[in-house]
Amino acid sequence: MAYHPNYHRCMRGIGRPCSIRTNDGRVYRGIITRVTPTHVYIRGFQTPAFRGGFGYGYYPGWGFVAGFVTGIALSAIVALSFFPFWW
Repeated sequence: MAYHPNYHRCMRGIGRPCSIRTNDGRVYRGIITRVTPTHVYIRGFQTPAFRGGFGYGYYPGWGFVAGFVTGIALSAIVALSFFPFWW
């Protein structure tokens, strides 16, 4: 089975903080938790700028929220960079 070129880079980065830019312009920052042949799963440590939603009272809204895991397709990754430290 042929793997995507980013697969091996992501496998080496499991447990490391990183920044992933996708082909639609989104930027995800977090820690890589798991990698499959088609997706990379990242746990975020940055809250989104937009936290709105519909309803009464406090609602966290949609987006990339700290502590949640998001799956990103390996074919959608344009840039992948690792950070040597936490900021």
